[in-house]
Amino acid sequence: LREIGFDEDIWRGRTPTPAFLALDDGLPLGVATLRRLPGHDPEIVGMWVAGHARGSGVADELVTACLEEAARAGASRVTLHVMDDNPAAQRLYQRHGFVVTGDRGDVPGCGQMARDVTR
Repeated sequence: LREIGFDEDIWRGRTPTPAFLALDDGLPLGVATLRRLPGHDPEIVGMWVAGHARGSGVADELVTACLEEAARAGASRVTLHVMDDNPAAQRLYQRHGFVVTGDRGDVPGCGQMARDVTR
């Protein structure tokens, strides 16, 4: 995982607002960012859930928060990238209506998924 080596400056650059943080007793359980570059659909990036919180619904809450924010902003579609060898993440996004688009990410083994926000 290349993200393990990222320093604070890289993470701050990757997590522009709106970012959603799940906390428990002040400790982070997970984070997700909805990034919208000019001329592009909003994209969920920087999705992370602490190991001990996986399977607890935190990831579902973060994805829902991103989708709700995209809808509030008037977006019609949300995209994301997920590694081909991460079936748990793929299942998470499929539960939320994301489908594989066939487009590839900028990292080998990374594919794009998307969903209509208005569904």
